[in-house]
Amino acid sequence: YILSGGGDGMLRLWEFNKVNDVEPAEGSNSCEIKPAAEVTLPGGGCIRGVIWDRRSWLVLSDAGALFRVALPINLLDSKGYGVQKLLELHAGSVLGAYTCPGEHVVITGAGDGTVRATDYRLAAAKSVAGIGQDTAAHNV
Repeated sequence: YILSGGGDGMLRLWEFNKVNDVEPAEGSNSCEIKPAAEVTLPGGGCIRGVIWDRRSWLVLSDAGALFRVALPINLLDSKGYGVQKLLELHAGSVLGAYTCPGEHVVITGAGDGTVRATDYRLAAAKSVAGIGQDTAAHNV
């Protein structure tokens, strides 16, 4: 499977073989394929990052929230996904993120001038650093 996230706040799951094998129609330069499943994040916002583990997706939105999406047994069951907001990370939009999957930590920088290290397994902030109110943290 291929998982994508977009500016519309939608997560889309694609079947790899269908994406790999699609051909344009005769006389056309483009192809159209429908996702196998779609999940909408509450509150929308652009999806900044996703970590896929065995039973869930951890999703970071640019609106400053971290979500856990519980996966159904059948990944093609669009109604079987459960979305839970774990925490609000920032007052402003998230501008950059770096994940440390081995440590279960995401480091985020935001328009509110803060850089945060958050343990996403425990849904708890580890540390917060301010870099100034008038300075946005663009690259983490």
